[in-house]
Amino acid sequence: MNGLLVLHMISLGMWAGCITVEMLLEQTHRGDFTQKKAMARIHYLIDKYVELPLLLLVLCSGFLLLNTERLSGKYLLKVICGLWPVVINLLCLIPVFRRRHAADRNDEKSVDNYTWWIYAAFFSGLAGGAVALVLGLNLGGII
Repeated sequence: MNGLLVLHMISLGMWAGCITVEMLLEQTHRGDFTQKKAMARIHYLIDKYVELPLLLLVLCSGFLLLNTERLSGKYLLKVICGLWPVVINLLCLIPVFRRRHAADRNDEKSVDNYTWWIYAAFFSGLAGGAVALVLGLNLGGII
C-alpha cells in the first residue's frame, strides 16, 4: 500500500469519525433552545477548523489516487459514490453556517429547520460513502 493511499484512508477515517461525533453531539443537544444554540456554535467550529480541512485532504488525496485509465464499471461507480458524501458535506456547510447565524439571532424556527437539513445531509452522505467503501474493498480484493 503506497503512502498516498495510507494518507487517504487515514484522512477518510478521521473525517468519518468527525462526522460521527458531530451527529452524536447533535443528539445530546436536542433539548431547549439554549442547548440548540450551543450545538449550532459547536458544530460550526468543528466544521470550520476540523471537518473542512479533513474533507479537503480526503478530496485532494482521492484526486491524486484517481486512475483515469480505469474509469469505468465498478471503479467509476466507486468514484461517483465516494464523491457523493464529499459534495453533500460541502453543501452541508451552508445549513451549518446559516444555523449558527440563526442561533445568534435567536431564531429557533430557522435553527430547527437547518438542523433537519444537516440530518438529511448526514444520512444521504452516509449511504454514498457506505457503497463506496464496499466497492473499494471489493476492488481491492478484501471482500
